[in-house]
Amino acid sequence: MIRKMSADILDELEIRDIDVDAKVSGVPLAQRQLVEIAKALSHDLKVLILDEPTAPLTNEDTAHLFEILKHIRSRGVSIIFITHRLKEVLTYCDRGTILRNGKTVESVRISDIDESSLIELMIGQKAEGFYRASDASGAAGKGSEAILKVEHLSIGDKVHDIGFQLHRGEIVGVTGLLGAGQNEMARSLFGIQDGASVLIELKGRRIRIRSPKEAVENGICLLTENRKEEGLVLGMSVKENITLPSLRRFNRSRLFPFIHNGNERRAAQNFIDKVNIVVRSPNSKIRTLSGGNQQKSIVARWLLRSLEILIFIEPTRGIDVGAKAEIYRLLISLASEGKSIMVVSTDHNEILGISDRIFVMYKGRLSSIIPHAEANEEVLLSAIQGWSTDAQSE
Repeated sequence: MIRKMSADILDELEIRDIDVDAKVSGVPLAQRQLVEIAKALSHDLKVLILDEPTAPLTNEDTAHLFEILKHIRSRGVSIIFITHRLKEVLTYCDRGTILRNGKTVESVRISDIDESSLIELMIGQKAEGFYRASDASGAAGKGSEAILKVEHLSIGDKVHDIGFQLHRGEIVGVTGLLGAGQNEMARSLFGIQDGASVLIELKGRRIRIRSPKEAVENGICLLTENRKEEGLVLGMSVKENITLPSLRRFNRSRLFPFIHNGNERRAAQNFIDKVNIVVRSPNSKIRTLSGGNQQKSIVARWLLRSLEILIFIEPTRGIDVGAKAEIYRLLISLASEGKSIMVVSTDHNEILGISDRIFVMYKGRLSSIIPHAEANEEVLLSAIQGWSTDAQSE
């Protein structure tokens, strides 16, 4: 009977690709989300609350989920949909309530509002203030030294003979279609990409990077798109995650390599304040933080280590629009302090908004280098599609 009831609920939702006898642990994440919804419908449901249900889903899975939600709504069920994806709110929702710092800012009918107004309500400033000032972007890095030179970077059949320079105080955006090689290129500079061959010159001297240890020793860090799997130790505190690569500096002495807890705590708190991590205590578990504050904790880790070259892959993926604004302000501030920053992103607005120069990857090659003054959405989309394939000179 239980099996038949489960099959009937899935059939009612037009979910026909889930085997009711399969182990939940063995089905894809998108299907697990649907199982959760089907489970809720096994009760006499009046209100369905969904908290970031589309965060791990592809566009196709998201569209499928919303078709199911439309069906549920037609049955008279009220749906509360919590998300930071504004396009989903504007496309599918009837009304919206905007929260900021734990307080209600405004409730609106979605038909009466656009994305810019929604952003303004969420972050408390005009949408155009979200990114770098136009007179500042493009000026940074001009005339400064080339701190990093990369030549003949190749990775099997994924990346082909790339060369570029990164200047002090500059933010370079790197973008392209999925699979164009930009992520592999960034990972190779941190020594974690198999099959990479590259010549690197750092401040005028040749170096080899074969591991993250060698990258960090040479002042290079990487923040990947997989912060929970590759960036954080979720069972540790915020303080421990920040100080982990710098523990030697907190030794009481060479003879007694025990941590001076007071110094460690003060150092962590200093960088918590510097990058504005919202946390109750440095001893709070990092898994309790929001995605944006987790991301800033990783930045704090490398700033404590005084690294000069910061490489980010999808730095704002999975975080809300307010946290995005904070991340952008942080990146711009770090560049003004002389840090050299590379941001790999598929978010075109992000790339256009914060970059001094834009590197466009196409089929594993650096096809275009677009100065900020010449960058707009049309130029960028043309380059990403391979319609402009002559890289400009450094």
